[in-house]
Amino acid sequence: MEPFLEQRPWEVQHIDPSRRFASLGVSPPRSELRAAIWEIATGKLVWGPKGAEAICWSHSGSEVFVAGEIRPYYQGFLRRYSWPGLELTADGGVEMAGYAFHGLAASSKGMVAVSSIDQTETYVYLYDSDEAAGWPKLTAKWEDRGSNLINGLEFSPDGSRLVWTLGAPYYWWTGGDEPRLSKGGRFEIGKIFAWKMDRRVPGEVMRANVVVSVPAGWSADDPEDILSSQMLQGPFFDSEGNFRMLLPTGDWKAYTPELRDLPDPEGGRKAVVREFATLNLRRASKADRS
Repeated sequence: MEPFLEQRPWEVQHIDPSRRFASLGVSPPRSELRAAIWEIATGKLVWGPKGAEAICWSHSGSEVFVAGEIRPYYQGFLRRYSWPGLELTADGGVEMAGYAFHGLAASSKGMVAVSSIDQTETYVYLYDSDEAAGWPKLTAKWEDRGSNLINGLEFSPDGSRLVWTLGAPYYWWTGGDEPRLSKGGRFEIGKIFAWKMDRRVPGEVMRANVVVSVPAGWSADDPEDILSSQMLQGPFFDSEGNFRMLLPTGDWKAYTPELRDLPDPEGGRKAVVREFATLNLRRASKADRS
């Protein structure tokens, strides 16, 4: 992949519906994450909007949304462009309770979700992207003051759920604050949230705690790698709205839209977490289609 801001991309944010382009993240020195768009087949940098921290396509692929900071802890921007023409069609200021935007997702029902993070807090905002007056129109806000390890902000294919996860503390398998081998047992490694959507009216936020068993002597491959050792990867939706998540242990868990457990879709086969957590567009695109 061509560099952006003199950095190679490492994070997959979103893949467009045609599977030809992807929004990826880079980490410039002394700056928060920045996002741009690349062509997958060639690795060519296509577009790097100034100040963008998160980029996603509309459900149809005819538009692209961009979020970024104006003044951390106070205000950011949300912009809508035509795709691939990149004509600016809407531009508005949005609340930014944290220091950086982390996720951006658009639904098939005209909703856009944006997440921002602070040191130990996560905020998720819902906007009506079709309402012209005062665009974008804030419809609801959710916050958690115990963790900022949000990952996987995604709408279900029919737009009836918005799903995201919060990860586990450092060295969760030890029950302490030092990287050592586990004594074994059951551990909570994160939470999954599903926000019900009735068309454009947000409803209940459901929550499921994710608990795993690890044997004595277990450890994450790289205990200092937050993406691989602490965060849940996904959701990867199917056409029915069910989804699966990859856990830091390499195990898969599957859920219904109501967050009820489903049988392991991989039949107990473990995955290499790092390959899903870091930049691997071929694998990310395949998982997104499953």
